[in-house]
Amino acid sequence: MEITNIKFYQNSNRINYKNRIKLNNFNNGISNTNTIKSFMPLTSQYLAFCGGYSIDLKEVKRNLDSSDYPCDIEKMVNNETENDSYKSKTLYDVHFDKYKEILDCYSLDELKEKYPEFSDVISVFDVSANKGSFIDKYFEENLDAFTSDEDLTLSLIKLYWGEGFSLNDLANFMEKNEGEKINLYHTMKKLNIPLMNQHYAIVLKLSNKDYNEHFCEILSQKIKEAHEIRNQKAQGEAVVIPRGKLSEAHKKKISDSLKQYFKEHPEKIYEQSQRQKQFYEENPKFKEEMSIAMKHAWNSTQEGKTVKKYLSRFMKKYNQKLNDEELFSPDTISKEKQKALDEFWKRNPWAKEKFSIATKKGWEYLNSLKTRYKEKYTYNLYPSQIRKDLEEYAKKYYPDKEFVSGEAIIYSNKEEKPDDEYKKIQKTSEKIVNKYFDNHARLDDELANAKLFTLMKIKRDLENNSDTLPESLKQNRNKRHALNNTMEGLFKNNPIYRPAHGYKRIPIAGVKTTVLSDLIKDIILSAILADCEDFIAYYEAVYDDIWSYFDENKMNQLVYLFK
Repeated sequence: MEITNIKFYQNSNRINYKNRIKLNNFNNGISNTNTIKSFMPLTSQYLAFCGGYSIDLKEVKRNLDSSDYPCDIEKMVNNETENDSYKSKTLYDVHFDKYKEILDCYSLDELKEKYPEFSDVISVFDVSANKGSFIDKYFEENLDAFTSDEDLTLSLIKLYWGEGFSLNDLANFMEKNEGEKINLYHTMKKLNIPLMNQHYAIVLKLSNKDYNEHFCEILSQKIKEAHEIRNQKAQGEAVVIPRGKLSEAHKKKISDSLKQYFKEHPEKIYEQSQRQKQFYEENPKFKEEMSIAMKHAWNSTQEGKTVKKYLSRFMKKYNQKLNDEELFSPDTISKEKQKALDEFWKRNPWAKEKFSIATKKGWEYLNSLKTRYKEKYTYNLYPSQIRKDLEEYAKKYYPDKEFVSGEAIIYSNKEEKPDDEYKKIQKTSEKIVNKYFDNHARLDDELANAKLFTLMKIKRDLENNSDTLPESLKQNRNKRHALNNTMEGLFKNNPIYRPAHGYKRIPIAGVKTTVLSDLIKDIILSAILADCEDFIAYYEAVYDDIWSYFDENKMNQLVYLFK
């Protein structure tokens, strides 16, 4: 059902509002302390307006004033109405597009960073509470849907702004559960949470045709989660891990909380609960992070090496042995070994202190890997023209297949691996590329030779400090020499190219062209680790330039350049 040609009619029975709402910077920077509109349509007129069904955005646009909208929403509505998408979108869809990331915020600092319009909200822990008030009940853990595990300010913003739930509906729901009158308006004002314009709030609610169902689902879920949190805390869980499907942001929050807990209680790393073990098993990325940190703690710190030596002797008394795999992956240790390890910490408090220092260094090492470098980099396996041809070929002959046209991923952290979905796409892409190469018999050898010339050009540029080098290398003599020496080392004992002999044409007996790809990957990784990320764009530009000689059959000119 789609309602069109909607008009707001002036209600003859005007309503005077005693509590006038201040329009702050949420409403496109307009500050108006006078009044909102002095009249409102009857509820029946609003129901006739949309009936809980899809509303034409153009009608919404005509009937809401600029001062009615929260910041950016009017602009987003205008953008949507410029094309046909408005026919399938409602005001709720636009609102959710703007505020959906609120739901993945786990602190007020994170919220304020993503949404500066909430910069003035106050943490519930920074306000005083009257006895028996809503906030007091929150502190006393006497609210069915809320626990102190999350700041009440953030929880209310998630429900009100993130989910778009009416303040009246939230209050009514809580009154039924808590059994007494609740003044959410007072709580919102005390926490300085901005309120929506009333016109906007009503139209927003009625724009969501699944509002009632969604409201009941989310509030019921919050009550279940609150009960689960209380149960887990009663069972001694240091970090609450909800059941069911979790967003990536929520998983990261849990992982970060576990890291913080293990920093403060390093011995607990080897006393993980079944729930914690299950979390790491279901999220191998975080399990791998734990393994990297523990490996560094035990093997690369003096404190870790010392403790490991004494621990090995201690375990022998129990006729047991902790191997590296178990030390690096705490969730794999058996209960018997856990008990022995617990006894070791009790009898050797000095070891516990040293291990605490070692694990802190392990976590710091992990953070340095993640902050110094991106997790992954991409570079082109083929010149731009070949990539374009591959894309056209895939589109023509394999239109239903997802295709990655000659893109390679390189990880600065060797423990990092592509996810299963990307591996699947990559495998399909390789089959398409192989079919393409089957139809172009000489192409593989020509590309390999182009790669050789590219490496030779890069090496000459490094030796001569060429103007074509990326800025990171032009400005740093030590980095140029280091990368040049790395290339010398990689070329050494390689039958494809040696400085003394120069260029050798492919194919060479017994040599696979994949050797070249491995060489290039190692050189790019060396540049990344030297903080020369701009090397990738430079390599691709040189490769494209060299390929132009092959593409235009100017091989003689190219050979002459490298004499």
